Amino acid sequence: MAKVLLVTVSQSVGHVAPAVSDAIQQLNRGSHVVDWLIVTEQNPPCDPNGIIMANLEKARHYAVQLAYDYMFIVENDVVVPKHALMSLMNLGDVAVGLYPERPSKTGTDEFLVCMSCNDNKAARKHIEKGKPFLLTGRGGYGCVVIKHHVFSKIKFPVGDMSWYDILHSEGFKVMCSPHVICFHIDHTAEGKPVIRAPEYVYDFWKKVIENNKKNGGSWFHGLPYIWWWGMNPDKFLEQLPIHLGRTVFAEEKWFLYGRS
Repeated sequence: MAKVLLVTVSQSVGHVAPAVSDAIQQLNRGSHVVDWLIVTEQNPPCDPNGIIMANLEKARHYAVQLAYDYMFIVENDVVVPKHALMSLMNLGDVAVGLYPERPSKTGTDEFLVCMSCNDNKAARKHIEKGKPFLLTGRGGYGCVVIKHHVFSKIKFPVGDMSWYDILHSEGFKVMCSPHVICFHIDHTAEGKPVIRAPEYVYDFWKKVIENNKKNGGSWFHGLPYIWWWGMNPDKFLEQLPIHLGRTVFAEEKWFLYGRS
């Protein structure tokens, strides 16, 4: 049995999205003890990255003092799957899940680890292989599990993603699991869509079919799996929501589509 400190940095408890809170409460904890710490200090108020890192450093001190075995960082707008903690706990010194960028911020819903600015070589190819892979660059703070021997030694720096640069320079193994697919709430966009949630992914594949028809190709071009073979587009779209529920079917490829 391990002690896990789950850490969320937020302006306040009320700023943690309900979907995030629900997902955390539904986490599979196994036999482990999981305590949730929401860190809310807003100093300096005009430096968002500084606020995040100062609060993570405060949480790190707390985790060291109380001898936690793991820190599990979840951002206040990232919705983690039930198996996130159990899937990441024994994967490298530091392990991250996949979560998409917010289109209102970056213009894309590509996964953060695939963005060129984060310098993870061939991340998209590794994701498509469906196996955990070594990160060469940065993985964000949306869904990160850190082992004690790492956070007891490495502080969170003032600079945002430079924490990953320090981990690499110290020789720590940073892994990414393409099976831990998180949703991201685009809270700055009109309608506040939940990126890569089932409804969002349904709309993506619906547009793929529409574009295939418009371009004169087969309606099913680019679709993964085979259960839809012999169906027409309407029947496929009728059945797709069931396959996006992530409870009856484990069909992760629907959520893993690439965006340039």
